[in-house]
Amino acid sequence: MTNDQLNTVLGYFITEVRNKKGLEYYPNTLYELIICIQRFLRQNDRSISILDDRDFSALRSVLDSKMKELSRNGIGLKTKKADVISADQETYMWSNNILGTDTPKKLCDTLLYCIGLNFALRAGQEHRNLRVGTNSQISVKISVKISAADGRQYLEYTEDVSKTNCGGLEHRKIQSKVVRAYQNTDCPERCIINMYQKYMSLRPNEGKCQAFYLRSKKYPTSDEWYDDCPIGVHQLQKTGVEFV
Repeated sequence: MTNDQLNTVLGYFITEVRNKKGLEYYPNTLYELIICIQRFLRQNDRSISILDDRDFSALRSVLDSKMKELSRNGIGLKTKKADVISADQETYMWSNNILGTDTPKKLCDTLLYCIGLNFALRAGQEHRNLRVGTNSQISVKISVKISAADGRQYLEYTEDVSKTNCGGLEHRKIQSKVVRAYQNTDCPERCIINMYQKYMSLRPNEGKCQAFYLRSKKYPTSDEWYDDCPIGVHQLQKTGVEFV
């Protein structure tokens, strides 16, 4: 299918698509559907950007008009705070290989999504500030009950700098935010700890870059998927936006 054909088909899709009850989707949901389609195409070697490429300007116009029409009709206007992906939406993303751990980029993107979800990191700069090494904000620990063998593993995030705690003199007595994400033993393939450990094991063995998110290798090997080079803040922000 050419870009022109895709432009036309998706334009009809936007105007005609309905949910299971036959009702029109909220404006943000329409946007999310287009983002999901874009991610699917990219994962199948179709390098396009529906939201940026000139070829899809007509499609963006249709999407913009439809979102404005829905808003004028009062559909979806009650949501004032940031949208949260529902359990059904997340299951859909796993089932359709939008989330996963089988490729370098997908593993990194999925980990970014899970870290953002569990530790309330939304901005690209917050993700860019994450480090590895002895001074990392993220670490794997065990919640001890009677003994270590009885405990559950968890991923712990300790905030070091934020909008309300800049680390200066006036903030020296403010305790840093600490958040835990526990091991998912019921669904190991979706466990954030398993993802984190797999990702860390596939970084360069002798890498010097302390940034948490690294660029995927063009030619990954079985034991090394990432270059010793950080992903930029704008790309991290863009990836985060695609999931919400």
